[in-house]
Amino acid sequence: EIVNSQKFNRVLDFCCGSGTIAYAYKNFIHTSKNDISISLLDADSVALEAAKKNVKDAKQYYLSDGWYSVDSDEQFDLILSNPPVHVGHHDCFDVVSNLIGGAVGHLSPGGELWVVCQNHIPLGSLAPADLFAQTFTFTDGRFCTYRFVAKECSTRKRKVQPDSSESKSTSSRKKKSRKERK
Repeated sequence: EIVNSQKFNRVLDFCCGSGTIAYAYKNFIHTSKNDISISLLDADSVALEAAKKNVKDAKQYYLSDGWYSVDSDEQFDLILSNPPVHVGHHDCFDVVSNLIGGAVGHLSPGGELWVVCQNHIPLGSLAPADLFAQTFTFTDGRFCTYRFVAKECSTRKRKVQPDSSESKSTSSRKKKSRKERK
């Protein structure tokens, strides 16, 4: 349950896949559909094409590996995500770290980041306590949901930089990233 969903009018589905989360938010949670602006972001062009079919009236579709194609001053009231955490059979938190680090600069004052992940992912420890108030909201024994609320402070614009291994793997993709506008 997303509390006070009416205050979240600018929404981003980060790592949107086929757009399921954005579709559900727009059609089942946010009841005043006229004043909502949904944007979708994914690094996979096939997934983003599926999202375009499922969320036809999105404001923007970002084909991007992380935040690279999102304007630095773009603000969202709510960022929703079910990010990938596996590379092969091993846990990898690069995408989650990039999500949380970039959310700091892209959330409006009082904005929220909601993340769904497997229970064993140490999501709470990846979010800087000086930048987010966090709440563990739900678990079904396999998956959990975290709610991070952006704190009002002078350091909010700080972004987590990708580690060197991620920088190498994303630098070539960054050049290929582009923002697709409807």
